[in-house]
Amino acid sequence: MGKSSGESQNYALQLKPEEKLTIGQLTNAVEELTEYHCTPAMIYNYEKKGLIQPLERTKGGFRLFTPLDIKRVACIKEWQSEGLSLNEIGKRMEDCEQDLKEFDQFRGALESQRTKILRAAKEVFPRKGYAETNLSDIAQQAGVSSSALYRYFDSKRDLFMALIDNFSFRDVMEQIIEGLKNSQIGTREDVRKALILVGQAFLNAHTQNKEFHRMFLAESGNYPEIGKLYTSRMIAPLVEMFEQFIQHQIEVGLFREVEIKIAVFSFFGNFLIVHSSQNLLHGKEVVPLPEEGVVEKMVDLYLTGMWAGES
Repeated sequence: MGKSSGESQNYALQLKPEEKLTIGQLTNAVEELTEYHCTPAMIYNYEKKGLIQPLERTKGGFRLFTPLDIKRVACIKEWQSEGLSLNEIGKRMEDCEQDLKEFDQFRGALESQRTKILRAAKEVFPRKGYAETNLSDIAQQAGVSSSALYRYFDSKRDLFMALIDNFSFRDVMEQIIEGLKNSQIGTREDVRKALILVGQAFLNAHTQNKEFHRMFLAESGNYPEIGKLYTSRMIAPLVEMFEQFIQHQIEVGLFREVEIKIAVFSFFGNFLIVHSSQNLLHGKEVVPLPEEGVVEKMVDLYLTGMWAGES
């Protein structure tokens, strides 16, 4: 089934059925198994149509799925390629497990050779630095041949850009923006919840990848291209999406008129200084912040300056 079913034996990482996946892991797994494009916005639409349902949500509101959802979304993508509408697919979802029974032998497999290479690159680049890292180093760490690596990436720069994309949390932003388009936001609390999701996602992404982020800062002095890659592939798209969010709040009268780009950098700058001081510069030992409620309190302070009317 699908475009890559013949390559299913490349998948090594076996997940237990009860394991929990983020929406980003879900979309990545579907793309690797089927080679069909899959985004968080698509998952949101399938959920709205009742084709899949998240297992649960975290305290921050993020969706969690199971490996079985990989199979369900793969079914949807396959049937869409055959020209079926989502309404027609809804009537066939019970046939999914039969149509994709070959998936059972590697249920929830997330790790293709490409994924193993990216995981290895995430370990090698921060350890050796961009300049000193060779593709052969990464191939050895990943346990693949150099020829296998070149099937996926043309150069070190190409691999590094893919790693930046993998590091980005744009999937969370896309999910939030898509959710805002499909819901009524008319109160301060609605906006507050959305901003908390974004702020928490920003901090989580950087905290979980702090060595990788430290490498960007260290290498960009001698290799400006590294900083430009990081800015163009991660920061610029994030700024653009958040500008749209702020513009909308101004248009509906929730936010006062402000210089939008300054408002965007003001928001993320607050969280970046927290990450830099606490995680990169070991500030937890010098100027520690409270363990709980940091994001919520920072969002409340930000909203005080942005809000157009009475609280």
